[in-house]
Amino acid sequence: MSLDLFSGKDCRLVKLSRILPITKRPESDLGYVGVQNPWSVIDGRKIKVHELMLFLVTYYCRRKCVILDPTCGKENHLFRDILDLIEYLGFRYVSADIKPYGDLVHDVLNGIPLRNESVDLIAYDPPYLPTSRTDGRAKDYDIENGRTVYDVKKFYSLNVFKEFHRVLRDQGVLIVKGSDFYYPTNSTYLYLFLLDIIDRSFYSLFRPTALYIYRFFYKDNVFYRFRIKDRVRPVITHTYFLVLKKK
Repeated sequence: MSLDLFSGKDCRLVKLSRILPITKRPESDLGYVGVQNPWSVIDGRKIKVHELMLFLVTYYCRRKCVILDPTCGKENHLFRDILDLIEYLGFRYVSADIKPYGDLVHDVLNGIPLRNESVDLIAYDPPYLPTSRTDGRAKDYDIENGRTVYDVKKFYSLNVFKEFHRVLRDQGVLIVKGSDFYYPTNSTYLYLFLLDIIDRSFYSLFRPTALYIYRFFYKDNVFYRFRIKDRVRPVITHTYFLVLKKK
C-alpha cells in the first residue's frame, strides 16, 4: 500500500474517494485520512457495507481508538476487507462471536468479557433477520429454524445495550445495524426496526447522533413489487445504521 493515501492507483482510499467525500484531516485529528459528514442515504449498488463502515469509523472515531465487533461471524462482512486499512490508520480492532471466529469467544446475549470503559467504538451487526441466505450466524445461535420476531428483538434488548454502555469509554460511539422485515416472510406483516424491534429504552443510556439508510435497488426499480397470491407489497429495500453516543 502506498504511504500516500491520496496517490497511487493501488490505494483503495483513492478509489473510494470518488464515491464518498474523503478529506484530509490535520495530523492532530485523525492523522492522515477521514471523511466529511457521510450522506444519510447510501446507494447499495455503489458502496459495499465494509466500505461504508470504513467511513463511519473514521468519521465518528477521530482518534486512534479500540473498535469492538461483538458479533463478527465467520465471514466478517463489516471489516474483513478493510482490516489492513484500519490497522494502518492506527485503530485497534477486536472481534468476537459465539464461535471462535474472532479474538474472543462469547455470547453477546450473556455479556461481554471486557473490562469497564475499555472500548471507544462498537460496531454491532447481529444475526437479526428471520431468514437469510448469506448469513450463517443464525445456526451458530441455534435460531436457524423458525426464527421469530422475539429471536430478533432479543439482540436489541436493553440488557444488551447496558453491556455496551459498560464497556464503552466516556462519549464512546455505538453503531447499530438493523433492518425492517416481514414476518412471516411470505406475509404482509411489516416490522419496523426503529419502532417494533429495537428497545427504545436505550435513550436512558445513549444519545442518538445519526441515522444512515443503506438502500438496495432491485432491478433498478424502486417500485418493484413482490406478489403473494392476491396481495402486493414492496420488497425490503433498506438497512439502517443507527449511530448512538454514550451518555
